Formats: sequence, structure tokens, C-alpha cells
Amino acid sequence: MQNITESIILGVVAGLLTAAVLLITKSIIITVLLPLYRQFMYRGIHINGTWHHVNSSQKLLLELKQNCEKLSGKATFQWVDSENHFHIESIRTFDVSGCLESRFITLTFRHTDRSRLGIITCLLQVDGDGTILSGQRCWYAPLTTKINSGGIRLYRDERRALDAARRPAEQYQTDETNESYESYDTDKLNDINTEIEEAEFYEEADTTNTSKQISSERQEDRALEDL
Repeated sequence: MQNITESIILGVVAGLLTAAVLLITKSIIITVLLPLYRQFMYRGIHINGTWHHVNSSQKLLLELKQNCEKLSGKATFQWVDSENHFHIESIRTFDVSGCLESRFITLTFRHTDRSRLGIITCLLQVDGDGTILSGQRCWYAPLTTKINSGGIRLYRDERRALDAARRPAEQYQTDETNESYESYDTDKLNDINTEIEEAEFYEEADTTNTSKQISSERQEDRALEDL
């Protein structure tokens, strides 16, 4: 009887040890070996490191860590002029998460202080020789309690970011004609607006005439039916 009990206990212990070894092996494969293999096989662009953006009011330091397509890191916003922070702390930090697909990047910034509201989303692309990230961002503005959007360019070199902040604003390009808005003078814009208004007027007039014609035809049909 004692031998049977010992055999059962040894079998249970052996089963538990085997299960523990299998779980540990699985964990090592998933958390260590598989990421190393994916990192070794990854052939996409690497954007990990520090990125800089500077404008007239504040600086942005973006520190990215990359694991293949997955991105994480920290973002630090600092007001350039301490008198312009409008009772908002001069330095704010955000947790960053996102992903990279081909050369397109999506990032989400969340305020590290969970008692504060603050979120930013970015859709960027890798430009130039891989040292520029440009695109659009959308953020919640606590001073106006509105959601705003605008363009952004980040540089690997902080000096280039400072130089870009000193240069005049670049001309925005239209999506369809690829012509700058500044290339249109006032008279040409007025002519374009006039053509649009005339087209809308003629369309409305044509619709009115068509309605009158249909109404007249219906009246004639009713008159014939009465006869």
C-alpha cells in the first residue's frame, strides 16, 4: 500500500515538474527567441532614436523604441517662452505607442499624468533620406477644449529642426493640382469663385425650368383626360 502511495505522489510531482518545464520553455520561446528571430528577419526601415520638432511656441523631443513594426517611447513637450504657457506646466510628458507599416507611421501620445486630459494622434511618413518624418497630427487643446489638427515635421538632427523653425512657412500644396495656393492671385481666385457661383446658379435655374416643364406637361395631360 505504501509503495502505491509513493508511486502516485511521484507521478503527480513528475507531471507538475514536466508542466512547469514546458511552460518555462514556451515562455522563453515566445518572449525571447521569437522576438530575436523576428528582429533578425526584419528588413524594414529603422526609425528608433530621438526626433525633434520646433515651432514658435514649444519644442518636442520624441524618443522612439522599435521592435520590428511595433513602436513605443516617450515624448516631451517644452515651452520655448515661459510666458506663453497660459498656466500650463512648461514641460509635459507623454507615453507613445504606435506601429510602422512600410514607410507609414501611426503614433498615439497619452499624458503620463493620468489625472490630466491629453492625447495626440499622428499619421506620418518617412521622407527624404530617412531623417525626416512628416505628416498630420490631431490633438486635444485644453485651453480651448477643442480638437485641432495640423501638419508636423520631425528631424533626427535638432539643428535642422531649429533651422526649419526659423524659415518661413512652406507653401502648402493642393491635393489635385499640385499647385501652391500662393500661385493664385486675388483676381484669379475671384474668377474661380464667380464661375462656381454661376455654375450653381445655372444648375438651380435648369432644375427650376425642368420642374416648370414637367408641371406644364402634367396640366396638359389632365386637360386631355377631362375632355
